[in-house]
Parts: sequence; C-alpha cells; structure tokens
Amino acid sequence: ADTRKVRLNSGTMEANHLITDRVDPAVRTSYKILRTRVLQIMRANGWKSIAVTSATQGDGKTVTAINLAISLAGDVNHNVCLVDLDLRHSSVARYLDLKIKHGISEVLSQKVALEDALVKPNIERLAILPNVHNVAHSSEMLSSPSMQSIADKLSCDPNRIIIYDMPPILAADDMLAFGEKVDGILFV
Repeated sequence: ADTRKVRLNSGTMEANHLITDRVDPAVRTSYKILRTRVLQIMRANGWKSIAVTSATQGDGKTVTAINLAISLAGDVNHNVCLVDLDLRHSSVARYLDLKIKHGISEVLSQKVALEDALVKPNIERLAILPNVHNVAHSSEMLSSPSMQSIADKLSCDPNRIIIYDMPPILAADDMLAFGEKVDGILFV
C-alpha cells in the first residue's frame, strides 16, 4: 500500500516495443499465448518465480521480461513483481522511463529498504523493483544473504509471481550465481 506510484508513458512504451492497449492486437496476442503457457508450466510445477535471460546482449530478454510481466499482470488471479537483476547493464527503468532515485542495488547494499525501491505503475497488479546504479561485483551481490532475503520477502505472497530480468548467460556469471533462487528460467 505504501509503494510509490508512477505513471508510465504509453508513447515511450510503444517506442520501446512494450505492450500497451494501443499496440497491434497480434503482438498482444503473442504475449498472451506466452503468458498462458508460462502460467500452465508454473502451476503444474508449483513455481512462483522465473528468470528471463538470453545468450548475449541484444536478444530481447528485457523487452520479453517486461512484456511478460505486463501480460501476467493482466490475469486477475495473481500479482506480479518485475525485478531488474541485470545489475551491470540495468535497463528496465530506462525502457519504462522511470524517474527513480533508489533501486535494488541500494537495497542489496542495505542503503534503503525494499519498500523504498519498489514502484507501482499504473498497470493493475504489477509492481517493479528496478535498478538505478550499475554494480561491478554483481554475481557476488546476487549470491549474497541480502539477495536471498529480498527473494524470500518477494515470494511470501502466495498470489505473487516474480519475474527476474537477468543478464545474458555469456556476459557474466550472474545467472549461474542466482539460478538456484528461481523456480524456472525462460531463455530468449
């Protein structure tokens, strides 16, 4: 309830290939198909979290993670939290044009509370935990007790699905360091 509310600009979202009400219905349908398939797999396995990654930069993993989170939030049965864990090249806030001061890197370094970094966009049932500052020792942060604590807090709501936007597998060892903390991995 105390999460800071932000209004997303649909023009910026469309320019960044993110789904809005004005986007081509075929594109929205494609993400609904992905959403339904992901939900089926998650329900069948009792999963609550997935990491979205790719082989290299530029494969579309962040766009996919954001669009999947938006599409999942469209399903009334649960809430969604999108977390930007591409700590070396964070771009969720940029894609959504979020004007924020604090992100997950500050939460991990215990400079701010989790609640102070979360934002609630004008998309029902969606929360975003963006990142602001790039981190040099990202894999160490992702395997830290602080990250485990954040993951535990986010997953305490039985109706919440957590989508983690991760760095590419070939760019760093971050996915390897964090992989055991998620239930599934979506490879773009």
